[in-house]
Amino acid sequence: MKSKAAVIGVVMISLLGFVPESGMTKEFISLLTCGTAGVYFPLGGGIARIWNSKVADVNATAETSGCSVVNLRLMEQGQASAAICQNDAVHFAANGLKFFEKKAVKPRGVLMLYDEHLHVATTKQSGIKKIADLKGKRVRIGFPGSIATENAVILLEAYGLTEKDMKAYQMSLSDAFEQLKDGNIDALIEPTGAPAAGFLDVAHTRDMVLLPVDKEHSDKISKKYPFLSPAVIPAGTYKGTNQDLPTLTVTCMLIASSDMPTDLVYNLTKSIFQNLDILGEAHIKGKLVKMETALKGMPIPLHPGAEKYYKEVGKIK
Repeated sequence: MKSKAAVIGVVMISLLGFVPESGMTKEFISLLTCGTAGVYFPLGGGIARIWNSKVADVNATAETSGCSVVNLRLMEQGQASAAICQNDAVHFAANGLKFFEKKAVKPRGVLMLYDEHLHVATTKQSGIKKIADLKGKRVRIGFPGSIATENAVILLEAYGLTEKDMKAYQMSLSDAFEQLKDGNIDALIEPTGAPAAGFLDVAHTRDMVLLPVDKEHSDKISKKYPFLSPAVIPAGTYKGTNQDLPTLTVTCMLIASSDMPTDLVYNLTKSIFQNLDILGEAHIKGKLVKMETALKGMPIPLHPGAEKYYKEVGKIK
C-alpha cells in the first residue's frame, strides 16, 4: 500500500496542475465564448484546439457564457483569462460606460476576428420597407442586458426613433426567429455574422426582407460611435437578397487578461496565425481571420505578448 504521504503528494501535484512526465506546470485557459447556437462557441473551440495542440503545456477549453458583457465582467474579476467579445462591449468596458460602472483594466487586445453585420429583418407580409416604418410596429430589439439591445437603440436613435415609438420586445434570438416566422412580431434587430443560420431559416420559411441602413445614417452613427462601421451584406447571402445591402458592423475580437504572462500570450497569438486552417475548419467565419485585419478597429491596448508578436512579423513598429 502507498503511504499517506505519497497519496497526499499525488493529490497536491494534481491540484497544482503539475504534469509528472515533464515536470512542467500546465497552464489552464478558460476561453469564454457565448451560447452554443452562435459563432463564438465553435470558433472558440477551434482556437482552443490550436492552443492545445500547438502550444506546449497549455490546457485550453472553450466555455459557454452569457456573451460579451458577462465575459468582460468575469475577466475583470479575475475569473477568466481569455474571451471572445464584440468590440463595442470592449469599448464600453474600457471606458466605464453603459453596463460597466468602472473602467475595466484587465482586458487586453489579441486580435480582431470577423465582422458582425447588423441585421434588421422583417417579412414581406409586414409591409415594412424601411427603418422609419418600424414606428408603431412590434420589434424585437435584443434581450435583457445584452449589447445587441444597445446596438438597436443606437440605430433607432439615428432615425429619430426610441423604444417608446414601437412595441419593443426583448427576448432570446432563437425565440425571436420563431416569433417572426409565426407573425407574432413584425421585425427583429441583431448584430451577427452573415450568413447566420437563424436568418437563413427565416429566409427559406417566409419572404424575409432585410432593411438597409443608408449611407447618410451609417456615416452619422459611425462618427458618433466609432465601433460601428459602414458595411455591406453581399447580394445572394440570403434568399431574396438580390443586391448588396448597406448596413453597419461591429467586430468580434479575442481578448486576454493582463494577468497572463507575456511569453504565453505571444505563443498563443503566434499559434493562431500559423494554424488559420484549423479556424476555418471550426467555423466558416474562421476563414475571415487574417493578419491584414488583425488590428483593424482595435478598441483597447494590445496585450504585451500579442504586441511582441506583431512587432516580430512587422505588423507594427
